[in-house]
Amino acid sequence: LDIKNFQMTDTIIYQDLVTQNVPEDYKINPGGVEAIDMHPKDADKMVIGYSRGLIVLWDNETLNAEQTYIASKDLHSLSWHSSGTKFMSAHNDCSYFVWDTEDSAKPLESVEQCYGPYPCKAITKVLWKNVKGRDNFVIFSGGMPRANYGDKHTVSVKHGDTSRVFDFTSKVIDFFTIDDAENSGYDDPQALVVLAEEELVAIDLKTQGWPAYSLPCLSSLHASAITCSNH
Repeated sequence: LDIKNFQMTDTIIYQDLVTQNVPEDYKINPGGVEAIDMHPKDADKMVIGYSRGLIVLWDNETLNAEQTYIASKDLHSLSWHSSGTKFMSAHNDCSYFVWDTEDSAKPLESVEQCYGPYPCKAITKVLWKNVKGRDNFVIFSGGMPRANYGDKHTVSVKHGDTSRVFDFTSKVIDFFTIDDAENSGYDDPQALVVLAEEELVAIDLKTQGWPAYSLPCLSSLHASAITCSNH
């Protein structure tokens, strides 16, 4: 999709091309495509993640798979580091891995369980945001222990030794960060915006304690029909 004119391009990435150099076990059935994330430095490159844990670094200019990574766990989400030299994958057992683009043999690092030794929900989406001179932000939805939080709708924010879980009253649809556009080479997120089924919440990531911004209205989005918008 060309965002300048909202027209679809003729480019089609065929699965047989993407998987031609992957292990035989994944050629026939790699699973469905679960995540695609564009390279932050090169618009022709992207990582494509399949549900069975296969990840491919694809070059759309040369139509070639540059690297293939095997996570051996069901995959749900991918997120690039802003340097473009590594990326993160999130999985169905609340684990997430960091991969080097030049080394597909094994992850650079891994977090096997975010919240203790008990079975956890899948991480359905992850964002990896770096900050100049400080620890990175890792933000993800899901990942909570099933026994106590199986029916909860959460987004977790981790920043070094600081972490907080935001609990929402309805299902989390999507979330993104508002980054500092002037901080070249770094994300430096300023705020986290979470869209749930029944509310839209903005969280201040620059203020201690990460409080939510005050809503401009007293009622949730779902309480009445939207009749007009302007920006």
